[in-house]
Amino acid sequence: MRTKENGIDAVLVSTPDHVHAVACMAAVKKGKHVYCEKPLTHSIYETRRVTEAARKAGVATQMGNLGHSGEGIRLAVEWIRDGAIGPVREVHGWTSVGRPDR
Repeated sequence: MRTKENGIDAVLVSTPDHVHAVACMAAVKKGKHVYCEKPLTHSIYETRRVTEAARKAGVATQMGNLGHSGEGIRLAVEWIRDGAIGPVREVHGWTSVGRPDR
C-alpha cells in the first residue's frame, strides 16, 4: 500500500522550540532524514534519544539555522576557502541576543 508518506525522503522541523525533539523523533522513527532548526532538543537526554533513534533508523540528522544556509553564506565561505579575499586574520561576530531593546 502506497501512502503520501512514502514519497517523503526528509523533513524540515521549524516548529516552536519546545516541539523540536518530538517532531524530529516522529520523523526519524518513520525513517525520514531530518534538518531541524536550533535547538534540536532541550536536554542531553532528548539529544541522546534522537541520536540513538537516528542511528537505528539509518537516517541523517542535522541541526542548524536556515539563516546560515543561504547563497550569501555559501559564497563567503567559497571566497575564504579559495583565498579570493586574502588570508583571514580576524573575525568579528555579533548578535542582538540579550540586548534589552530586542
